[in-house]
Amino acid sequence: MPSCKHGDGCDRSTLIKSIVRRGIKALRLDRAVAAYRAEEITLSRAAELAGLSAWDFLALMPKEQLDLHYGVSEFEDDLQMLEQRIPSK
Repeated sequence: MPSCKHGDGCDRSTLIKSIVRRGIKALRLDRAVAAYRAEEITLSRAAELAGLSAWDFLALMPKEQLDLHYGVSEFEDDLQMLEQRIPSK
């Protein structure tokens, strides 16, 4: 996926596509951060909505001034998810 920088000779179409992609990525991140901040979604769901791994979302939390919302119910949800992913013996 080509990206354009000022003065590198990209054509107009490529430049517009690059700007739109960046805008969509920023919008997805903004929506995920807002929903997580409002405690409407879990960290893993916020990361998924943002198109990031949970680790990457955790890494940006200080920049976005987000607190970690992780309680017993989220822990139980994560355990259930792990149990579904690990094959039974």
